[in-house]
Amino acid sequence: MKAETINTELEKIYEKQFSKFMKQGLNTNDYSNPLLMKCGEEYVKPDNIKLLFVGRETSSWYYDTDCYDAKGGFDIKKLMDLYGDYSLGSETDKTFFKLACGINSVVNPGKEKNFLWTSIFKFDFKQSGRHPLNEVINWEDTNFNIFSKEMKKVKPDFVFFITGGKDSDDNYYIKRVLNDDEIVFIPIKENKNMSAIRSFSGKLNIPMFRIPGLEIKKNDVYNKIVDISSKLVISKDGKVKEY
Repeated sequence: MKAETINTELEKIYEKQFSKFMKQGLNTNDYSNPLLMKCGEEYVKPDNIKLLFVGRETSSWYYDTDCYDAKGGFDIKKLMDLYGDYSLGSETDKTFFKLACGINSVVNPGKEKNFLWTSIFKFDFKQSGRHPLNEVINWEDTNFNIFSKEMKKVKPDFVFFITGGKDSDDNYYIKRVLNDDEIVFIPIKENKNMSAIRSFSGKLNIPMFRIPGLEIKKNDVYNKIVDISSKLVISKDGKVKEY
């Protein structure tokens, strides 16, 4: 499928969800812009192993950019373009992007702008460093629960959740956004910081893994996780073995 076709389908999802969302009257003045995905041409090339990396929140995503349309709603095309134009670099100091670029560089050597990324929560506060409160989480759950819909459109080969600490409540949120209560997290023996995500419901037959980002503080841990992750992905057998 062409990237343009995928983006058209994503836009339809966003339009439908926003029409419901804006009717609820949530005051968005204190929140950053929502993070909406846009697929690039590199992602859909036949020789590309399609990776999707998922963080927890947006960390004040373009909070200072006006993305409203003439009717006071969100300009979906502009939000998608912000995503498409965002510069991903391996030199970033953010653990999330450092890991994403590191794993991708091993799995898809010599390629850039060829993977997708998003977050569990699409909104958060404008002030960087503040996590979404229950108000935001509950609103999204009721009115903007789009993650599983996005997944079905972009069809990644592998998904990595890089979120929180290993003892955080993110396992619950991962189940929530995947709309699947029959998910289990299987520790990977080679590294306690990783777990394989397996669904017994059959809703999403995609190899998925969780890496608690807050646990990664030293280069040796980072390098080991990149190495293990790349080996899991390179196998590309479509199955998650027992760990």
